[in-house]
Amino acid sequence: MNLKNLNMSFIAGCLIDDDMFYIASTFDDLDSEIQCCRMSIYDHLERQWYYHDNVEFKSISVALIPKTENSRRVMLSASLNGNIEFYSSENTYYEKIEDAGFSNPNFYYGTLNKIRNIHSNLYTCGTSGQIYKKSGENWLHFDKGLLLPKNEYNKINSATILDLNYQAPFRSVYDINGHNLNSLYCCGEDNEGGFIAYHINGEWIMDKKRTPSSLHHIELCPDGISVIAVGDYGTVFYGSYSSGFVNLKDISINDSFYQSCYFKKELYLASSNGLYKFSDGKFELLDIVPLGTEVNTVESTSNVLWALTDKEIYRFDGNHWDIIVDPDNITNENVFISIRAGEKCPQQGYWFTVAKENSRQYFKQGDVFPDFDSAWGDVYWQFDGED
Repeated sequence: MNLKNLNMSFIAGCLIDDDMFYIASTFDDLDSEIQCCRMSIYDHLERQWYYHDNVEFKSISVALIPKTENSRRVMLSASLNGNIEFYSSENTYYEKIEDAGFSNPNFYYGTLNKIRNIHSNLYTCGTSGQIYKKSGENWLHFDKGLLLPKNEYNKINSATILDLNYQAPFRSVYDINGHNLNSLYCCGEDNEGGFIAYHINGEWIMDKKRTPSSLHHIELCPDGISVIAVGDYGTVFYGSYSSGFVNLKDISINDSFYQSCYFKKELYLASSNGLYKFSDGKFELLDIVPLGTEVNTVESTSNVLWALTDKEIYRFDGNHWDIIVDPDNITNENVFISIRAGEKCPQQGYWFTVAKENSRQYFKQGDVFPDFDSAWGDVYWQFDGED
């Protein structure tokens, strides 16, 4: 299978450090049924992309096992049907969570939603209330109190499907996180709406506070105790199992929040309509990401914030934004390319900047885009074709 020079769409990402980001991408021009994806590392210091193609499965979530004095960094990738890739500079190997997936409803639970590394422990969660924890070479159920029994699926047959009063059992866990292994939270949705649950004495207990909105992500608060859970229709829950949860929702926001992170003491939120910032009790939709663009990932270190859309990476160091495009997408006329002044031109052709009138000019690949004082602030050059 020739996978060279195909346009890519980013579907999941996670930061490695201040200057490196890991991304799972699908190939735009391939049939959606083809099970493969591209796994890329972007190195901002070198302005380089490194990748390998996973022809085993499509990734829906990625995570990082950081390097230590005794081990290399390992990148994790998970598929809907419970396939896990472990990738490092040394080797690549695969594992399978045996009862995750869709193949046989009498044996398999639902598909996976996410993979997480929490304090050097690996977890995945899925669409039947299941949570798995890796123990040695096995992925064991860690979902007492949440998991839907398999016999519930056996009840779903032609008779129940035709019964308009029958409500199929449903519980999906979208994320799991925790300040420590004795303070774990998860979130998701079931037949009664969105939920937050916490792990106590070996069992998951659902918080009494519920919402009609699905909850997608658990973020750890800087106080080391509280968490944030974000979801559909601008839902933002804040609190802990001991203090309870309050909804910080702004009723004027109907966008879905997919992920959140703290950066420089402010909360940033990836949404279906762009990138939000929550500060001093107010939500602000930032204009760095074009309005209407879905942001699927936002993560941060103490120095840098990373955000991911389907076509661009946004990197913010607290002062300047960089907008990064996969080189395979540069020749796609439907992709908006914007490069900051001082960076090298990634493709020969005509470029212009809105920060200066009559700025359109020809640049060769490798030329440095000029900078100048502008009322617009930072100067960005936009690709305008080769003719």
